[in-house]
Amino acid sequence: MSILPRLLVLSDLWGTSKIDWFEPCKVTLEGLYEVVFLDSRKLAGISEDITNEKAIHHEFINGGIETAVDELVRNYRECSTIFGVSVGGTIGWRALNSGLKARHFHTISATRLRFETSKPQTSIQLYYGEDDLNRPKDDWFEEMDISCRLISGGHDIYQIPLLIQFVSNQIWNQLPNDDPTKRIVLKRK
Repeated sequence: MSILPRLLVLSDLWGTSKIDWFEPCKVTLEGLYEVVFLDSRKLAGISEDITNEKAIHHEFINGGIETAVDELVRNYRECSTIFGVSVGGTIGWRALNSGLKARHFHTISATRLRFETSKPQTSIQLYYGEDDLNRPKDDWFEEMDISCRLISGGHDIYQIPLLIQFVSNQIWNQLPNDDPTKRIVLKRK
């Protein structure tokens, strides 16, 4: 069993087939966290034989998200932080509302949150592309009493290495000052 805090990273609908975006996160946080990368598509039970983006999306919104949430909650009771991109953010949000415990939640481009009506009881950081037409509207943020950071670009802003690095640094900064893993890293610099 790891003594490091656990970070659950939830992929977009492509799962492991397009994960270049994950590398800056892994490089920054491995060794500070037990980084667990989860393929949202596998969690949802969506066949890898389906390769069309619209068909994959259809599978997620027609039961796949719920399947993924159930699987996530069944396999993980708690973690330090959840970081999800796109549909992975929606899965993380719903898992938090279904019993998964985490102190922090970060998501980029989780556009389906616009349909959510209950906010998880944790620290929440949301990032959206300014040009993403499916991001939640301003009144949703007001209703939920949370804010977001708008980044220049569209839905695929999580493919921007600098943004992933920024979010990874935010996650790193969440470590308590008395955390021994943080002290070790600071001594090496």
